[in-house]
Amino acid sequence: MKYYIYPAGGNAQYIKHNLEILCSMDSLRGGGGIYLLDDKDNSLVDNVCNIKNQNECTILLSSPNHKNKLLKTLKNLGISRCYDGISFVANLLNKHYKEKYKNKRIIAIALNGYELSQKHLGDIPRILKDSNFNIVYILSFASKWHKELICDLEQRGEDYILADYEFVEALDFFPFVICQAEFSRYNAKVASLKLFTSADMVQNYAYLNREVESSIQLGFFLSTYVNIHSKSHLKYISKKQQFANLVPDPSYKFLLGGYPSIDKEAKACLCSDIPKDSVIFVSTHLNFEYPRRLATIIKHVLDCGFRVVFKSNPAHCELENIEKDFVKEFLTYDNFVFYDNSTPRLNKEELQRSISLVESCSSMLYSYPIATKKPSIIMYPKRDSISFDTLENDCFYNDKIHIRIFEEDDYSIVEILKKLQEEQESQKWKDKIEDYCKNDLYNFGNASKEIAKWIIEWYENMEIMYN
Repeated sequence: MKYYIYPAGGNAQYIKHNLEILCSMDSLRGGGGIYLLDDKDNSLVDNVCNIKNQNECTILLSSPNHKNKLLKTLKNLGISRCYDGISFVANLLNKHYKEKYKNKRIIAIALNGYELSQKHLGDIPRILKDSNFNIVYILSFASKWHKELICDLEQRGEDYILADYEFVEALDFFPFVICQAEFSRYNAKVASLKLFTSADMVQNYAYLNREVESSIQLGFFLSTYVNIHSKSHLKYISKKQQFANLVPDPSYKFLLGGYPSIDKEAKACLCSDIPKDSVIFVSTHLNFEYPRRLATIIKHVLDCGFRVVFKSNPAHCELENIEKDFVKEFLTYDNFVFYDNSTPRLNKEELQRSISLVESCSSMLYSYPIATKKPSIIMYPKRDSISFDTLENDCFYNDKIHIRIFEEDDYSIVEILKKLQEEQESQKWKDKIEDYCKNDLYNFGNASKEIAKWIIEWYENMEIMYN
């Protein structure tokens, strides 16, 4: 059988890859080859005679959005039969995995988190496997790490498929999926749990516009369930998920699970006796959008004798050259250290030596205080540039773990850092942050276990329902 996929594009790559997997598992006859057709080099017109003369030949359309136009093109070329490529391959995948895992527990996990480690899943996959769950991983070509993830999954003998958008929506061989992308849709038969990949489930809207907020909230709404990290975030998200009272009580969809990514950090013990002399700056928003402001702050901190650690952002490895250009003016300082993408994680010593971490929108503004019991410093725009409503309802800033500095007060950062070096001030913040961990975060240190337990109970409850 020969398979011709038309046109070549995003969905065509998903169809081709999964066809190749099915052929390799002998679930499909594909000995004749799989070919991508477009309207230029390897064009449909050039191959139309071969297609008509082949008895065992299947044309798969890859674009649902342009289906009518594509069908008209095929019809005009005298081709009388074709298939919806997404439905064709999705049906084969559904059949294969339903047979493979018949009478067994199966869930899917969409790997949209950062890096190969996918640390935002915490220990959930292992706990589920220990409870006799079979996992099929879903990857997207949009992931910067999809090649490394595929290699890792194949080495470990894990089941995986490549799917996104319309393709993943056609899959129903799993009854439950853990998803991490901000915006995703799944089959109506599939329950989805949104496991947000950042410690900050809400954004800093003093910088980011409300369109970002709307898209995130819509992504939450399209998910069957949403995992919530903290009480303060629950209050905010509950209000937003009401959508002007169209959904008066959205509480049915909230899992108060906590943040699995920090389970290990929660149990780690950092030595408090090491002298604190360093300030961590995270590469994310300020150096990309407001480089001169951040450069001025870093230079001021360096000139005042503090050691500065500038950490790259592995989630934005495509901006690595911009990061390297940004740090050039500081490399002459003996007290400046640059952790590039080859060393994306700060080690225990750096966390111990640090006084605080500085940025405006990074999720590390949350995870750093939790791991170190030291406050983060959030840099805000000028106070008079922020609307009263935005500032009054600012859920990104939490006074138990954050210090907020407005642009007109940038130079006050040095006095704040000196104050934080004092033992009494350090202890005061440690007490506040520990109170936040204990009384605001859900299942601090045990989020993976509690989320996995909830999934297992959900699955056991659903086993008595027959379709």
